Amino acid sequence: MKYLFVLLFIIVFCLFDKNLGYTNASPWWTHFTYLFQHAGIVHLLINSLSFIGMFRLLEKFINRWVLSVSVITVGFVASFLSMYNAPTVGASAMVYAMVGIFFSMVNLCGDIKILDKKKFAVFIVGIAACLFISASKGNSNFFLHVFSLILGLIAGTVIAIFREEM
Repeated sequence: MKYLFVLLFIIVFCLFDKNLGYTNASPWWTHFTYLFQHAGIVHLLINSLSFIGMFRLLEKFINRWVLSVSVITVGFVASFLSMYNAPTVGASAMVYAMVGIFFSMVNLCGDIKILDKKKFAVFIVGIAACLFISASKGNSNFFLHVFSLILGLIAGTVIAIFREEM
């Protein structure tokens, strides 16, 4: 499933332009399509690798269909909370949603046990650094990243609650 997402990222990147991105004046459907378009090859590469890594980790604990629908939904909803005049594109909202789901499953739900605290600390510092860079860059939608992370925390908690009821 994760590789199908990346294949879709590549196909959309090659065939479409940034008109798939959303702005504060774009049609509602661009709040979905922006997730699959990227601004450049480096952007595509970073998001694709991050997406694969987080998806591989979480699919051990969450059904891949539930995970896929969750991160797309979070990205869609978060986009309405962070609109700008310039188009926003990229899968980073889905990546930050997965980071939020991961944190909720570690801290709130206890589903994932951290065996190496130092590696986990490095991961947290890395996420903080990525958010800092996003806040520092004028062409990055920092608030989309923050809202996706927060909504991912909520989604992870909901997923854990419903998983326990099954």
